[in-house]
Amino acid sequence: MPSGRLKLSRWEEMALQAVLPIWLIGIVLPLGLPALVLGLSEVSLSQAVDHGELYLVGGNTAFASLLVLAWARIDQAIRVFILSVLVGTTIVGPCYLIWALIATAGARSAHYSSYVTIHWGLVAAGCGLFVWVVVVACSFLAPVDASPSRR
Repeated sequence: MPSGRLKLSRWEEMALQAVLPIWLIGIVLPLGLPALVLGLSEVSLSQAVDHGELYLVGGNTAFASLLVLAWARIDQAIRVFILSVLVGTTIVGPCYLIWALIATAGARSAHYSSYVTIHWGLVAAGCGLFVWVVVVACSFLAPVDASPSRR
């Protein structure tokens, strides 16, 4: 008798549980929402990344990837914790800090260069996306019997 559960392949599972959520949280929200607000206000969409949104992309993708890793590799809790601390202190924290500094620059009467913000924001986004690819690959391409959640 069928149990009613849908059996997904590893690639479908990876797409639904890792790639799609990280894509939405990491990229669509930080870039799409400012673009939507600018579009509704009839302002040029080219300003959608002038205020540090690329740093949010880097921070969000790296952080969401760590959540996927923690869920997928509960058999290696200490390694996941060490990697989370490392990625958090080198990518996630600095990305959010820089975004906060840029986002509050007007209120603090500080000036910043949108050209430099975009350039280094692309580096931050690239770091977050790199972490995304590596972490998702390590989470889902591990041997099937390595994680108790896969049994």
